[in-house]
Amino acid sequence: MNSLIDTQKFETLITAHWTHFFNTRNLMTYASECAQLHLGLTDKANHLKISHAELTTGGLLIWLEYTINGTPITTEFVLNDESTIHHTTFANPVKVVS
Repeated sequence: MNSLIDTQKFETLITAHWTHFFNTRNLMTYASECAQLHLGLTDKANHLKISHAELTTGGLLIWLEYTINGTPITTEFVLNDESTIHHTTFANPVKVVS
C-alpha cells in the first residue's frame, strides 16, 4: 500500500511553518546543548531553522540548522513518542560572515 502522506508536501509544510509546531526556545536550548556536548562550543545558538523533516519508522527525522559565533552547525535528531534521539551534530565547513 502506498503511503497516505505525501512526503514532499509534508517536508515542505514542516520546513516552511516549523515555528507553528515546535517550541523555538526549547529547540534553541537543545541546539546549544548539542553544540556544547559534541563540538565544545559554549555560546548560544541563533538563526535557527529546520531544513529537513522526514517521517521514518523510528519517528520524525529533523535537520536543525543554526549558527554559533558565525559557524554554521547542523544537528540531526529523531523525535518519537518517547524521546529525542540525537544522531549527529557537525560544524559546516563555511563560516558565515556578518
